[in-house]
Amino acid sequence: MPLVISLHTWSGDYKQRDELSELVQKENWNLIHPDFRGPNRTAQSCGSKFVIQDIDDAIGYAIENMPVDKSHIFVAGVSGGGYAACLSYLTTQYPVNTIFAWASVTDIEAWYYQSRNRKSRYADDIFSVTRSANNQLNVKDARSRSPMWLPLPKDSKSTIHLFAGIHDGYTGSVPISQSLLFYNRLAAAGGDTNALVPESDIIALVARGKLTGPDPGTEIGGRKVFLHKESILASITLFEGTHEMLAPYCMGQMEEIVSGKRL
Repeated sequence: MPLVISLHTWSGDYKQRDELSELVQKENWNLIHPDFRGPNRTAQSCGSKFVIQDIDDAIGYAIENMPVDKSHIFVAGVSGGGYAACLSYLTTQYPVNTIFAWASVTDIEAWYYQSRNRKSRYADDIFSVTRSANNQLNVKDARSRSPMWLPLPKDSKSTIHLFAGIHDGYTGSVPISQSLLFYNRLAAAGGDTNALVPESDIIALVARGKLTGPDPGTEIGGRKVFLHKESILASITLFEGTHEMLAPYCMGQMEEIVSGKRL
């Protein structure tokens, strides 16, 4: 059966309620909801080498101890879990088929200033995690934990799908620029310049000045779509929503991949 690695959020751990895990269990698929150093408040958490190893160890454990169809291994997460999913895309040593990253943090340095400007507690988490001092962010450490700044895999066999609610950053904690800019980095790396989201569109979308979808009536999970782009390595979808995962839709996408309806 397929294997789903569902990743916990920024402030959570493996014990938190996880809607996607519940849907996976109903299908009787293989599932692991691992702990990877718990909440992102210590130097060993938050995208550290220990976190990256923990996630890969979880995948390896599942493959060794469960009846896994190795052609259908999925990683998924929202918020801090989306952040960890992006890290897994860049670093995993296992044959992960598809990664679903929702409301993801991709640049810890940028998110520190975005959070500080909003007087969000996440700025304090980042300051502590990066062992910063004297009111100055440790930029080198922040970048070492950021998908935006990590090396891209030379021959990735995984596909990553990025999702963000258009209102995140206003009614949620992670601006959609975090997903948009990471997507563009992957599209550019794949040499697919036609698939890039133009800078002018990014500015308009972040400012919520562009609220028209790619096609009238385009939806995911019953939510209007404002942007959908696909490149060789990745896709991005901005939908009517905030800081969230549309878990039934995500599960449905995995089922379509397994059934061969979606490549």
